[in-house]
Amino acid sequence: MPHYDRLKKSLRHRSHLIINGATGKVSLVNEKATFRTMNETIPFQSQVVMNASSALETFAQLNGRDDRNFTLREITSITGQPYSQVYGWLLEKVIWPSVRPPSGSGRGKDSLFSWDDAFAAGVIGSFRRNGVGLYLLRQIQPLFNGKKQEKRTRRKVVTSDRS
Repeated sequence: MPHYDRLKKSLRHRSHLIINGATGKVSLVNEKATFRTMNETIPFQSQVVMNASSALETFAQLNGRDDRNFTLREITSITGQPYSQVYGWLLEKVIWPSVRPPSGSGRGKDSLFSWDDAFAAGVIGSFRRNGVGLYLLRQIQPLFNGKKQEKRTRRKVVTSDRS
């Protein structure tokens, strides 16, 4: 139960996940901030909101509140997406297994996802069904598993002696 309890505690004060397509921001906020954001939104602005706390309760009812691990095939079922799509997410680092990373020739088939990873994958699947793109989907899993994803861009600092 440590995964469920940790997530429940972390969602106690920031229970809503907001994805703003216009700004490219994905964030967990409290109910008051969600209400304010929704009322201040420009008409027709691309925003998707989820009550992550309620989603967690539903996920726990369907998958138990234990420390079990999930295979890529089970993650496919949780997301409601085809296997090829979820496998692509694994390769694109939209989702990643924290228990056992992919290796070998059938990359992904031997991966093991934690309970947190599986919950995040379910959230990602829900947002994907609402048309959210991969760039924004990549920002979701770190919010739930407590690990920061490596930055994808590197800036080079170029100096010049021109006056």
